[in-house]
Amino acid sequence: MALPSQGPTRRAGAVASRLLAAGAAFALLAGAGSAFALAPRAATVPAADWTTYHHDKLRTADGALHGTFTTLQPKFIWHLPASTPTDQMYASPLVVGHTAFVTTLEDRVYAVSTQTGKTLWSRTLGTPYVQPSGTCGDIGPRIGVVSTPVIDEGRGELFVVGVLGTGALHEAPVHHLFGLKLSNGAVELNRTIDPPGQQLIFLLQRASLALDAGRVLVGFGGNDGDCGNYHGWLESIPEAGTAGIARFEVARGHNQGRGAVWMGGAAPSVDAAGNVYVADGNGNAVSAGDAFDYSDAVLKLSATMRLEDYYAPSTFYSDNASDLDLGSGAPELLGGGLLLQVGKTETGYVLSSSNLGHVTSAARTFPVCVGKGQANGADALANGLVVVPCSGGLDAVRVSALAPYGTVVWSTGVVGTSPVYGDGLIWSVAGYPGGSTLYALDAATGALRFQYDLGGTQNHFVTPAIGDNLVLVAAATELVAIAPR
Repeated sequence: MALPSQGPTRRAGAVASRLLAAGAAFALLAGAGSAFALAPRAATVPAADWTTYHHDKLRTADGALHGTFTTLQPKFIWHLPASTPTDQMYASPLVVGHTAFVTTLEDRVYAVSTQTGKTLWSRTLGTPYVQPSGTCGDIGPRIGVVSTPVIDEGRGELFVVGVLGTGALHEAPVHHLFGLKLSNGAVELNRTIDPPGQQLIFLLQRASLALDAGRVLVGFGGNDGDCGNYHGWLESIPEAGTAGIARFEVARGHNQGRGAVWMGGAAPSVDAAGNVYVADGNGNAVSAGDAFDYSDAVLKLSATMRLEDYYAPSTFYSDNASDLDLGSGAPELLGGGLLLQVGKTETGYVLSSSNLGHVTSAARTFPVCVGKGQANGADALANGLVVVPCSGGLDAVRVSALAPYGTVVWSTGVVGTSPVYGDGLIWSVAGYPGGSTLYALDAATGALRFQYDLGGTQNHFVTPAIGDNLVLVAAATELVAIAPR
């Protein structure tokens, strides 16, 4: 459980950062004399807005900041209402124009002015699900909105999954997809999206939402501890109307199970052609007599959940048996048709997005997160480097199509949550017993430039957002907005 904030204190370095030109091209070295361009930011997202997890469909985590930082001085600190003392924020903030949007474990959505720090509107989606005593997991006891929503600016609509509790004790969960009007929070969509044939108390909707071709993508996995008989799912749901939900089920065969789609809270990646990429967790296929079940894998799907391609290491049996799956991290789409995947084995897999390779031992690999444990969440792209969030720190790597495929340029044990990039700085949050800190690191060297004490213990898999020329962090019960000069 998160501790109440004790009021942030400030500690800062004294190095001013250079202005980051919005939309700057990235270069990814592939070997002597050759280069690939990292994928450009998705053109549908204005640079100043942050409408989805890690800014855009490619998950570049590249935000627009203008000015310089000489200290991390909050523009405002917004608090959850005192009338909801047990409520917490697990999702990343989203930003459109001068409004930030935050969600809570008690199924509430708030719109907050980034100019004044005042609440513009709030919406309660329903009574949150209360997890029954004895069920595994590390969130709760109320489990409402856990994942980061997604915004369709063209529709002026925010899509969010809330878990509602039914029955006398609210211990029977029902997952709803809501569409809320950005201007006032009015409910424009409300439909149940529970995968069929599942014991819903064992499912957790942790992966952030994404958009693809007028559809909302929603991933399901299990609770911490992998209790119960659940399956991983990715759903594709029309943004409007009541047309059918398209679904892909991991480990769907007889006696198969698990294979969570959670990715440390990250969202599916979507390429320019509308292909969807996710990584999933360990399944029940643990011995040579078990059929491959599409767990411990990178999956490429269409917008309507047709499986187009996949990759799994030839070690998937032992990976599954030892909980060393690929699915703790998220696929990062790079230029030149490359895809980087890092999971729990301290290994970077450099794959071809047009030919993932199926089950093979021939994938291009390199060591990453060595001594730091598994990757958690999505990477950030920063001037030719891919910054990987290992559980024990960050590794900034230069990825290549040629051997050695990946080189660690800098490494730090200071922070370990999913980073974002803006104004030449890598922004990441470190949680520790009793508190958490926002760090700003030099993107080229990893040197610490600034830090800011966020106060109360930070929730798992936090990632900052950058919007309206602010760095924003949902720190348990507070939204902290940091501004440059």
